[in-house]
Amino acid sequence: MWGRWPGQGDFVAEVDIVPAEGADAYRLSVDGEFLDGRRLSGSGQAVVYTGYEWRAKLTLNGREFLQVLDLSPTSPTGRLFDDDDEAFGMAVTLSPVAEADEASDAAAAGGDASTIAVVIPLALKSGSRQRLVIVGQGLGDGEIDLGAGVTVESIIERSESRLIAEVSVAEDAAPGMRAVSVAGGVAEQGLAVYDSVDRLEVQPELAVARVGAEQTPAVSGVFRALGYMEGPGGESIALGDVPVTWSVAPWDETAEADGDVRYAGVMDKAAGIFEPSGAGPNPDRKYDTNNAGNLRVTARVAGQDDQVADDAHLIVTVQRWNNPPLR
Repeated sequence: MWGRWPGQGDFVAEVDIVPAEGADAYRLSVDGEFLDGRRLSGSGQAVVYTGYEWRAKLTLNGREFLQVLDLSPTSPTGRLFDDDDEAFGMAVTLSPVAEADEASDAAAAGGDASTIAVVIPLALKSGSRQRLVIVGQGLGDGEIDLGAGVTVESIIERSESRLIAEVSVAEDAAPGMRAVSVAGGVAEQGLAVYDSVDRLEVQPELAVARVGAEQTPAVSGVFRALGYMEGPGGESIALGDVPVTWSVAPWDETAEADGDVRYAGVMDKAAGIFEPSGAGPNPDRKYDTNNAGNLRVTARVAGQDDQVADDAHLIVTVQRWNNPPLR
């Protein structure tokens, strides 16, 4: 399973699923790590409805999540999210792991000896050195080729389903996409190299956060900044999440006059997570109003001379007391 935890970064983990008592019930355990080497672990239980709708409750690194998956035979996808803070979540993808003898049998029968499901991260900056994770099948041995200018410095972990390596990118590496090859398996557009970010896209464009209290926990504002590079011929090359600095400002003159930035909450400048204030009324505000706000969220590319930025709209409002069930 892989995804991107808000404020923590990309992760990859092995998920062990075994039957439990009850119809279509399962237990699962999670063991993995973030891209920077920090551990990720947890466990939970799940029920499968109609053969393909997966619903799970699990705890990861001490935080409780709900999980919803569409159990596609080849690549289940879905979402992990905090039920008390529904905006705090992450898209995840799973890939079934074939045993070593199954991979050998497939190769002997004329099938692919290895396949690459994903390369994490999607892009590397020229002159950088960092970890790279490749997930797939049949990755346990064989040559590794990450394209011109990208060198494998050391292998941190290697198995049939996962390869973790320390890689370096030359200062003069040509920007653009590269094919990634491991043991004969190839991802044609597997990895991008960039020297600068030409465009940012903040997601979501509009978010709603909610002030909180003991009975109704706050709902965060959670943002991502996706980078793009202009490639040869003017095409736009996606770089995935890139390092940025986050800030908030009043959305309009009314928000500035009402002091919304001061009262509505705090933005984590590195993570892009807005933590709303407590519920009001607030006697320090005009009319003793609540700690609501109308804010502009801005991401700026970090460590780059060109001021490449993008904005999003964040509305901080009051609690939602009634949550209608999904039908």
